[in-house]
Amino acid sequence: MKKLLVILFALILTLGLMVSCGNGDTNTESSTSSTENGGNEMNSVSTHVVKLVPDLKGFKDAKDGDIVIVKGYHSLNDAGAGRFVYYSEYEGEADGGTVIEANDGGKFVRVCSPTERHVAWFGAKAGDQGDDLAAIKAAINSLKNGGTVHFSGGKYMISETLTIDSSSNNVKLVGKGGWNSTAIHASTALDTMVHVKGVDGLTIDGILFYGELKTKNTIILESITNSVIKNSRVFQFTEYGFKLIAGELGPSANNTFDQLNAITTHAENPIYCFYIGGDQATGNVVENCTFSTCRFDHHQTPNSVSVTLAYAQKISFYRCHFAGYSDQSKGLCLDALNNNGYPKAINIYDCSVNNVLIKEDGDGKIGNIMMFGHGTYDNEEIPVHDNIRVITDEGTLAGYLVGGGASGLPKKTANFETNTNGEFVHHNMKAGTKSIGIRFNNGGTFTGGTVRLATYGGGTGCQLKLSVYKWDTDFDTTIKGEELRTCILKDFADNSMVDFEFDEPLEAGEYLVLLHEGKADGYGVAVWTKNAGQGIKTYKDGKEASLGVVGMFYVE
Repeated sequence: MKKLLVILFALILTLGLMVSCGNGDTNTESSTSSTENGGNEMNSVSTHVVKLVPDLKGFKDAKDGDIVIVKGYHSLNDAGAGRFVYYSEYEGEADGGTVIEANDGGKFVRVCSPTERHVAWFGAKAGDQGDDLAAIKAAINSLKNGGTVHFSGGKYMISETLTIDSSSNNVKLVGKGGWNSTAIHASTALDTMVHVKGVDGLTIDGILFYGELKTKNTIILESITNSVIKNSRVFQFTEYGFKLIAGELGPSANNTFDQLNAITTHAENPIYCFYIGGDQATGNVVENCTFSTCRFDHHQTPNSVSVTLAYAQKISFYRCHFAGYSDQSKGLCLDALNNNGYPKAINIYDCSVNNVLIKEDGDGKIGNIMMFGHGTYDNEEIPVHDNIRVITDEGTLAGYLVGGGASGLPKKTANFETNTNGEFVHHNMKAGTKSIGIRFNNGGTFTGGTVRLATYGGGTGCQLKLSVYKWDTDFDTTIKGEELRTCILKDFADNSMVDFEFDEPLEAGEYLVLLHEGKADGYGVAVWTKNAGQGIKTYKDGKEASLGVVGMFYVE
């Protein structure tokens, strides 16, 4: 009983210390706390100070519940500093960072959040040229239910492949400062620096991966889902910067890449900055991925490609640069060999693509590709192909089948945006706006699309109905007709692109897509708009309006 009371007292004391988890402490004095209960003094709980984490193993003066302040890992006041509680009996396994095993068999347990780690706690030290691989892996593996692994600024070294698998779902790797402040370097020749496989919910933010011109593949992303890589960079690789693939472990889907650079100056063999492709043998495709403000650059390397798209669909690029400065290289490769019908539903917005290589044969043809605002200011080539539709930054149309129905709206025969550039405006569909409709002339097969919605910070309980009607004379007459298709969009994240897909596609004809009947537990649910889309009409509460729903419709 006395032992339990001591431990309970220590835990109460620990709660007051948790806010400073992982920080250095300048206190060098030991203190002893005691309390009395009914006039009987309990065993005291002491606070001790040791210099470095490695000193804990041999520390002999701690008893159950004692607090031990450690002033650093490698040096005083480095990021490995923290507070620990000693337990003579503790079931958790030692991991070298949050649980340290003492020589007497007891454990020192770090006071910290169960979802926060720092690689310095496990012995990683930026800038000393030592191998940090084991420490980084230990930090990741110590998170049993997801969380964040922090890196201080500086240069970390790894001598083997850093593998991250499905045991590390929902883990975030976060660097400090800009994308050059925290850097992971290859210390020796590697086939692959980082291999992520079968992971859901991974985030990499603010880290430079430096191949040192002796790494073939910087990062392989295999069968990953719902993941985000942003504000990061791969540099100086000799073959692939990124490989986003799918296979036996499943598809790669619903991933976001934002402010990402894949750059190398290697010039001895062909370079592929970003390869995107699944596995047709298993039917697992790469799909529903978005790239924003990215640069893919192989410099002067001949016979190279900035981005390759193979067995992939529903991939969108926004303001990306597909760069290269060799006449023998390509900005974009569309590879349909052994991928008949793929890549397809590829949408490229306001990007600079210096030229396009199309790989086809008798059995392999590419699907529909849309290029909106295709840059021409750097003398980029305009691709010519029956399945590629192009609107240049100068307004030139290429590849469109132009024609209209009774309304005169041009036929849409490929994926198209339902807005053009402009300021974002939200329309609360719970309080205020009743409906927003999009009218267009379908010249192909209408399969679905995506729209940008908001929940004002909510999510659960938010709902919006999407209905499709055959256009008939005017708005009021149309919505009195049959609902040809209905989708309920619900429980989506705030400010997210929300996809919809029809069980049965709609054939050619003129349609009205109506967003209405918004519901929400909180303040509301909203539709984001910008300026009006080209060749379509938008209606707000039944009246034609000069706005465009932020989104895209998929037409094949």
